[in-house]
Amino acid sequence: MSDGSVTETKHFADLHVLIVDDLFVMREIIAAVCARIGFRHITVCDTGREAMRELQAGRFDLVIVDEKLENESGLQVVRAIRSTPELAAICVVLVTASREHQVAMASKRAGSDDFLLKPFTADALRDRLLRLLPAKG
Repeated sequence: MSDGSVTETKHFADLHVLIVDDLFVMREIIAAVCARIGFRHITVCDTGREAMRELQAGRFDLVIVDEKLENESGLQVVRAIRSTPELAAICVVLVTASREHQVAMASKRAGSDDFLLKPFTADALRDRLLRLLPAKG
């Protein structure tokens, strides 16, 4: 998911990201990509239920959630975030390997801020997040 040309940015250093994917290797890859582009506060979990507990307990600026989780849909997680007033402003990016147009449309209807196809490069994630996340400071 990385192409070697990525540049770390200080823009993400103080932001907190939650990665939700049921596959261990995908959580590790996405976390490594996030670290490579400059995130220093990275939390991972493997279920929507665990994600909601983490979100209620902590402060997050970004959630990256896989569209297909083992016992639920990433779309359900997006809807749960958007329907919880204290979480609704968090930036949410849905990631998927599906090339189906319906998934992108469902992602937008559920309330995700963006949609990213896997595999993606670190540069692609960085560029997308630079547009989505306002600079802090």
